[in-house]
Amino acid sequence: MMKRRLRSVKLLWFSLLFSFLIGYNVHAHSTDVYSGSWNATTTSLGIAVGPSLSNYLSSFQSWYSNWNGISSNVGLNKPYEQYTLDDTPHFSRINIIGKDLGSTGNWAQTCNYTYSIIWGYRCDWDGSWKDSIIEINTNTDSTTKKGYSFLSSNLKKKVFLHELGHSLGLKHPADTSEVAIMKQGDNGYYTIQQHDKDVLKSKYGA
Repeated sequence: MMKRRLRSVKLLWFSLLFSFLIGYNVHAHSTDVYSGSWNATTTSLGIAVGPSLSNYLSSFQSWYSNWNGISSNVGLNKPYEQYTLDDTPHFSRINIIGKDLGSTGNWAQTCNYTYSIIWGYRCDWDGSWKDSIIEINTNTDSTTKKGYSFLSSNLKKKVFLHELGHSLGLKHPADTSEVAIMKQGDNGYYTIQQHDKDVLKSKYGA
């Protein structure tokens, strides 16, 4: 009788622990995404690259698909060059342009935009997204080396994938110890990590 009770207590304890871990995992993933979203019918996002970044187009074309095949509900199309993009960046897709963000600025920055007749385009992570603009730093200061051209090939890839993650609606991980491409800085890993995949699926489904 005592053995049965102990067995029941152990099963209950493991069940509670499992439920807690699953619940914690779901909560952690839900905090790592923005509440905004692309149109419900959008399952494949185009990527246009401005002429100021044409030197990197072939690299972008070999890296972008790292985000594909994770969720069947969202994916990215092969990047292509749009010659007028640097001057008119708002199109219904992900738009990547070169911009001098300063010698002490970010390697790159991203914002997703909503649109209204009254307000026009506004950076808004919580609304219904019409387009996304990724600005990659073209600064040429060789002292601070914040410009994209100074980064190693691996770090260029990490920055590119990281910013695409933002376009897809992913935040920096709330847990700063998390291993993720969405973690800021050069952390020594340059491909999509399991946490990134889990977060993407938590937003779009498997």
